[in-house]
Amino acid sequence: MTNQPDATTENTIQYQHQGGDDIAEAVNMVTALYNKYTNLPNVQQKLIHHIMDALPTILENTVQQCKEREERKKSLEEKSDEFIEEFLAKTRYFYHSGTELFFIYSDDKIYEVIKEDNIQHSILTTITASHKDLLPWKYKIKIQIIKRIRENNNILKSIPESETIQNVIRLLTPALFNNKDTVKYFLTVVGDILHKKNSLHYFINSKTFIPFIKELNQECYKYYGINLLTHFKFKYYEHANEDCRLVNVCELSNAYDDYFKSHIIPHIIDLLCVASHYSTRYVSADSFLDKYCNDYSVINHALYLKNNTNLEIVAQFIHATTEECPGYNITCKNMSYLWKIFIEEENIPNIFFNHSLQQLLSTHCEKLNLDIDALQLPHDVEKTIIKNRTSKHLPFVCSFMSFWNTYIVDLNNSENQEEEEEEYEEYELELDELLSLFNKSIKRSATTLLHNNVSDKMLLGLIKHFYPDIIIEDDKYLIHVGCRSNIWNKRGEIEEFIKKYKESKMESVNANATSQSLYAIYQCYCKYAFDKEYNIISKRWFEKYFISVYNSYLIDTEINANIIVSPKWFII
Repeated sequence: MTNQPDATTENTIQYQHQGGDDIAEAVNMVTALYNKYTNLPNVQQKLIHHIMDALPTILENTVQQCKEREERKKSLEEKSDEFIEEFLAKTRYFYHSGTELFFIYSDDKIYEVIKEDNIQHSILTTITASHKDLLPWKYKIKIQIIKRIRENNNILKSIPESETIQNVIRLLTPALFNNKDTVKYFLTVVGDILHKKNSLHYFINSKTFIPFIKELNQECYKYYGINLLTHFKFKYYEHANEDCRLVNVCELSNAYDDYFKSHIIPHIIDLLCVASHYSTRYVSADSFLDKYCNDYSVINHALYLKNNTNLEIVAQFIHATTEECPGYNITCKNMSYLWKIFIEEENIPNIFFNHSLQQLLSTHCEKLNLDIDALQLPHDVEKTIIKNRTSKHLPFVCSFMSFWNTYIVDLNNSENQEEEEEEYEEYELELDELLSLFNKSIKRSATTLLHNNVSDKMLLGLIKHFYPDIIIEDDKYLIHVGCRSNIWNKRGEIEEFIKKYKESKMESVNANATSQSLYAIYQCYCKYAFDKEYNIISKRWFEKYFISVYNSYLIDTEINANIIVSPKWFII
């Protein structure tokens, strides 16, 4: 077999051949020049001088320049690398590739978005001010630093200082969460979502908390391009229990919006960075619960759905809300109401629709030790009753429904719309007014129900369950709902006050002809009602009534205006 030269050998031979050609060509050029000036010895001598004397010096200088250039380049590279490392060590710039945003962790321990131009400006001004020897390479250095930040400084891998972490915890506790362990769990959950660690569903059983999660999601998507709402849920739709976790939160007040804008928004990136850090530190939210959480109530609540089957949850519900009582029955509708009480007390989402709950009770009645009877067909769960059981909550239900049927007029119900109604009256009750009337009726009755235990929240839940057609504004105002005059004659009490008020003001008004604000009149009414031990009518209803009846005597009735009552009103 003939040995073939490899590629390296061929390249070397080719290079040597080219080099030999260059030398030969140079020699030929020198010879040609020398021969060209045969008749000019001085020129020939000049050529010989350049070759023998000047050329070696030129070549030596060229070699020296190349050496110096290499040494300078090496020095610049070393100083450049040193500067880059020092700059990155002294500054905390981060980057997120998904949104192509740069971030800075300031000396105040706050994360903020920063423009790339500002980082470049910082690099160039630092070189110009303190590293003038690097000026020739300043743009090259700038490009290298920006590249390093993009590739190595992922914002999701940043480690916030303890000061930042504690500040985030203080912002969220107790305003949004009850304790530190709950906050840490929530933040770790957010961090898991940022790092796309799982596909779990995290349920928050609070309507008032929805705005916070939605606003947090908007900020998260703006900075990281990640949608938190793919994991945070507010309603249960037959999700697998093992994939569900619960997050305990506080009920937020109407002042939440101002708090979010003034306190949370300025530190929203801090919050997200702490969340990312916790997810890395604790591995996952489940791992935090397993190894680091010291509050067993947080653990048990978070893992409630994971650790219990639907049948076990229903068994707990039966045990917690009912008890054996021969001769008593619980209807389907009452059972649904008890279920709502149970999930509210346990702070868990509604995992069963009414039909599903009744079906589960019917199907597993033996396992649940229940005596269930269907009034019609076995599959008609809406007609199901649970026999020989009662509940401590049902006397309250019965008392309230009796009170409602006796004293309350519901114009949402077509059967009541034919009741005689004065033109000027707009039926409306506030929840507080209804609660006050109910408590007074309990005091007057012989019932053993402890009226002091009845809250407006209980009342609201009961109305929504048993009277779903009632229109309720802001969980406070019952629209088209009034009370019968035998329990509270609102119009009569207002007119009684007006008569007394006019009598007390008549003489001074006639003398001075002064106007009065409706607000001042309402203040006098409140004192009058208090002294007479009447229920105090709300300012909203008082003004509506007054405007309806005495509109021609009012000077300004614009919305939010300070309504003024004309002096003529006092003498009608």
